[in-house]
Amino acid sequence: MDTGKKQRERKLHFSEHLEELRRRIIYCLISILILSVFSFVFSSKIIKILSHPIESLYFFTPTEAFFVKVKVSIVCGFVLSLPVIIYHIWSFIIPALIPKEKKYAAPLVVSSSILFLVGASFSYFIIIPIGLKVLLSFGGAELVPLIGVSKYLNFILWLLVSFGIVFELPVVIFFLTKLGVVETETLKAKRKHAILLIFILAGVLTPTVDFVTQILMGIPLILLYEISILVSRLSKK
Repeated sequence: MDTGKKQRERKLHFSEHLEELRRRIIYCLISILILSVFSFVFSSKIIKILSHPIESLYFFTPTEAFFVKVKVSIVCGFVLSLPVIIYHIWSFIIPALIPKEKKYAAPLVVSSSILFLVGASFSYFIIIPIGLKVLLSFGGAELVPLIGVSKYLNFILWLLVSFGIVFELPVVIFFLTKLGVVETETLKAKRKHAILLIFILAGVLTPTVDFVTQILMGIPLILLYEISILVSRLSKK
C-alpha cells in the first residue's frame, strides 16, 4: 500500500511540474506574441536600421515584403521577451535549489539580458559592417550586387542572434563552476581543444561558408573563453 501511495504521489508531483512548465511556456509565448505585434508596428524602421550597411534591398515576390516584416517582428519579439523567458526558466528550476543558490535569480536575468544585447550590438556595429565590406569587395567593378531582402535579413538576424547567444558563455561558465560541473584548471588545460571547437562552432553558426565571417566570429569567442576562465576563478572565491 505504501509503495502504491508513493507512486501516486510521485505521479501527482510530476504532473504538477508539467502543468507549471506548460503554464510558464504559455506566459513566454504570450510575451513573444505581444511584443512581436508591437514590433510589427515599427518593422519598417527596424528593417531600415538593419539594412544600414547596404544601400538598397529588393524583394522578388508580391508577398516577400510582408513575410519579411513578420519574420523581423517575431525575432524582435523574442529578443525583447528574453528577460521574461529567462525569469520563467529560472522560476521553474528555483524550487530545486537551496536558498543560497536562489539569490542568483536577479543577477542571472540581468546579466544574461545585458550580455545578449552586448553580443548583438558587437555583431551589428563591428562584425556585420566589416564582414559585408570584405564580402562585397570580391565582386570588384565587374559585378554589381543585387541583394534580396529575405536572404540579407536572414544573414543579419542569424548573426545578431548567434552573437547574442554565444556572449552568454561567461554566465554559463559561472553557474557550471558554481554547480561543480567544470573546474577552472580544466578550462585552462583544455584551452587548445576549446579554440579548435570555437572555430568549428563559428563555422556552424555563421550563415555563410566564407572564412572571413568565421574568423570574425571565432576571435571574439576566444576572448569570451578567456573571460570565462577569469569568471570561473572569481566564482570560486
